Order: sequence, then C-alpha cells, then structure tokens
Amino acid sequence: VVNFHKELIATLLDALNLESKDWNPTEASAPLNATRVFAYIYAVLHSPTFRSRYASLLVRDFPRIPIPGSRGVFDALAMHGEHLLQWHLLEHPSAQTITSTSVPASNATPTFFGNDYSLQKVGEKARALSDLKSGSNGPTGKVFINATSGFSGVGESVWQHTIGGYQPLHKWLDDRRKSKRSLSNDDIAHWRRVYTALDMTQKLSQKIDEAIEAHGGWPGAFSQAHPPPRAVTQTLERTGAKRVGGKRVSLAQAGFFDDDEESIAKSGAPPRPKAKATPARAESGASKLIDLEDGAAICAVRDVLRKSAKALNRDDLIRKTVHALGFKRTGVRLRATIDDAVRRAARRGIALNERGRFALQARAMDDYTPKFLKIQLLACIGQKWVGRAEVASQFARWMGFARTGPVIERIVKGLVASLLREGKMKKRDDEVHRA
Repeated sequence: VVNFHKELIATLLDALNLESKDWNPTEASAPLNATRVFAYIYAVLHSPTFRSRYASLLVRDFPRIPIPGSRGVFDALAMHGEHLLQWHLLEHPSAQTITSTSVPASNATPTFFGNDYSLQKVGEKARALSDLKSGSNGPTGKVFINATSGFSGVGESVWQHTIGGYQPLHKWLDDRRKSKRSLSNDDIAHWRRVYTALDMTQKLSQKIDEAIEAHGGWPGAFSQAHPPPRAVTQTLERTGAKRVGGKRVSLAQAGFFDDDEESIAKSGAPPRPKAKATPARAESGASKLIDLEDGAAICAVRDVLRKSAKALNRDDLIRKTVHALGFKRTGVRLRATIDDAVRRAARRGIALNERGRFALQARAMDDYTPKFLKIQLLACIGQKWVGRAEVASQFARWMGFARTGPVIERIVKGLVASLLREGKMKKRDDEVHRA
C-alpha cells in the first residue's frame, strides 16, 4: 500500500467533493483508495501532452502532479492508469492469454515464423523493419533473428518505442543474442506480451490525453482552487536562497506545477492560474474600492515575515499582512487578494512554505544566489522596455523590498550587465527588456 501524506488526501477529498469516510487506502471498493490515487498519478505521468507541455521542467526536477478538478477526470484517469499498471506488470487478463503460438487479436500481436530458434542477429534499432508494409494501424514489418525465422506483423512505432533511451523489444532480443541463447516457447510468449504491453501503452496514453481534453484540457481539467500541500524537497540551486532567517539552508520549497515565472515561460506552458486581484474594500469606514499593487502586497508579506519570531500558518500570515496594509478587517475579496500575494511571494523565494507554515526565506538581496536573481529579474522585467534607472526599484519591490539602497542597486546593476552579456536581455539607449 502506498503511503500518502494526509494533507494531500484531504485536498483530494475536498477537490472531489468526498467525505473523509470515502478514503480507505486498502479497500478496493472505496471511492478513494491508495491504488486509485497511484493509478491517477501514473496516468498523468503517461500523458503525452503533460510530458511535452512541461518538458523543460521535467528535465531538471521531479514531476508535479495536478489535483483533479472533478470526480469525472479523476475516475477516467484512474481507470486508464490501472490498465497501464496491469500491462506494465504483464498482469492484464489479456496478457495472460498470449502464448508463443496464440492467434493475435485483431492482428495486434506479432506472430513467430520459421523453425530456427537460434538468435544470430537482430534488426538495428531505430531502423526501418524488413518487408515494411502499410496497414490500418501504421506500417508493419518483420524482425529476423536469423536467416529464416523471426517475428512478423511488428508495428514500426511499437518496435521503435523507447524507454529511458532504450528500445525494449530490440534490447531484450539483443541481450540474448550476445549471450548466444536460442529462444524457447516461453521466451517467444514473453516477447509477444512485452510487445502488446508497449502497443497498449501508446493507445492508453492517447486515451489519457483524450480524457483530459474531454474534461477541459490543460489546465482546465485540473483544480485551480485546491493548491496541494508544499514540502521542503528541493535543492539549494532549485530556489536560490542561501539563508533563511540568517541561517544557511540546503533545501528549498516545492509545490504542484509551481516554478519561477521565467522557467514556466520557457516551457511554453501558461503560468499557474492565479486568483484575480479583486479590488478590496477598505473597511475602516471608507467606502471606496482600491486596487492593491503587486509590490505593495509583496512588500507587506515580506515585512510581516521579517518581524515574526516564528513561522506563521497561512491564515495568520494573511491576517497580519492585511493589518500591515492598513485594513482593520479581512473581507472575502481582500483575503483572496492577499492569499494570491502569498503564493507569489513563495514562488519568488520570499516566503518558505514548510507544511503550511511560512517563514522568511532570505532577509537581504545578497542572500540569494546570482542565478536565482537573474531568473527573477527576467520574470520581473518581461517583454516591456524599462529604463535602466528604474530597474533596481522595480526589481526591489518584486522581491518585497520597500526601499532601494546602494546594495540592491549594485546587485541589480551587476545582474543586468551579466544578462546583457549572456544575450538574455536586450538594450536600446537607456532601456532594457528580456530577450
């Protein structure tokens, strides 16, 4: 049984409109159990769109699994995930019916031809198959293991299917060729099962994408109102902070689909959906609505964390930030605005979130690594032209510093010069913007 964090299960129950009694990790008939949650995760990881959409993030970090936006998308993905698991373990009922001589269903499984079982050669990987012919399911051909015997009806896409840089069907045969083995009936049956498992992987992966698209696509099929619990799980390089509250740290914050704005932009994916900064009513007697500027809210969050002697939970942080901005009470719209600011502060390396409790991640600008600051500066500037004299003050507020002193000006000047040399920033006259 897979052990899941209780906060994650609570988030799933909330997102799926289920009650706590509906979670039973070991009960197969429970609406939410360990197997179904794992199968849902397994399905998301096999979504071709997920892999391409977040490719740049997956290369450098552990994958982040989105919370389902509805019971429908969860059930659909969990079902496909369970089928994938059964095929990958070769425990699917259909896999058990495949033998060395069984007739393939709908020509989906290759057949063995010839009477010589010695493994003397294997078709080169990534090359076209022998006797290639077009078919309803794509080109098919033959894989010879010697001059007269081999497998026919082999789909080209399945033959060239790779996992971790290897072609499983090619490698399995080639390893046995190198050890000078001949194929037994059990070997033939096993190879045919592996082939069918790979074929079903491609088909089920497509069905996973279709299920996601049917429920709103990316990111609409997934919950925007149930941010999952975060944990200190990533390396110092990941977030860039060198100190937390004056103390050196070795881990940084992680979340589901959260990353710095620059990396998300490079991935081609839209930024994580954020709550709209709804105009908040000043509840100190004034009736006018105001728009909270991003910098003002971020600076208030940093100031509250700087003054706090201990980590704050989300509610306390929001309440104290509201008071720091001069509001006496926390209305619904004002709370949503500040909650959004807290999320931005976490993404920018200002607030460190450890199991729902927030602490200041770095007190001074020079407590961050240059690499992290460059990413944040590019995200701050964006594609608009900004006067070089204004860059320091704009970036200071982006990082939650209300004042721009000589230290920050020196740091930002060095960052801009470095980014210009690297070609990541462009300039014209006295203005710069992200390349």
